[in-house]
Amino acid sequence: MKINEIKNRDFYKLSKTKDMKNNPIFKNHIDYHYIEYIPDKLTVAEDEEMGLYFTSGKTLLRFIGYGNQLTIINFDENNENYQLIMNNDCVYQGTILDQYKTQAVITKRNVSLADPESIKILVKLSDKLTLDTCVEFKDIENNIVPGVSVHLKRLGYLESLHYWEEFVIEYEKVFYSIENVNFDELDKKYHFINTSYIK
Repeated sequence: MKINEIKNRDFYKLSKTKDMKNNPIFKNHIDYHYIEYIPDKLTVAEDEEMGLYFTSGKTLLRFIGYGNQLTIINFDENNENYQLIMNNDCVYQGTILDQYKTQAVITKRNVSLADPESIKILVKLSDKLTLDTCVEFKDIENNIVPGVSVHLKRLGYLESLHYWEEFVIEYEKVFYSIENVNFDELDKKYHFINTSYIK
């Protein structure tokens, strides 16, 4: 397929911020190389064979250990760089990673995993198998693909960790039915806890 066939849609990947590119947390990781994703700018693969990868997001939560920020990709036809890449090839690889591969992407936005919003986005994107797996194995101590709770603890992102742990409690209460999780209540609970730090 060509990039123009998937224009104006949000896609997702996990990436590393510049200050984290040499962090030992990622040293054993298969995706250890660093590429900077700047909003509204074009990012081009440094290695043509390696390319750049992004996903629909439905299995991304399983691979939270790939980075410390959620990068949102969008081939926005109104972006000044769109014309440069609209006819580039893009291959859907359909593996467990649900990945697409191309040579250049346009970044829409980065959301730090320190921000609980990133966890909410990842949860809502996830298919049921991914969500159930991540809840069940949240505390797995794996150096390459750690559980969600473990990775957030390693990064020291405690607000996001708390949001995730609260979500797990709610998800289990409603018998693993994402449709029945009350995110409004979850958000209120988070904000209440968050403001308690400022006393």
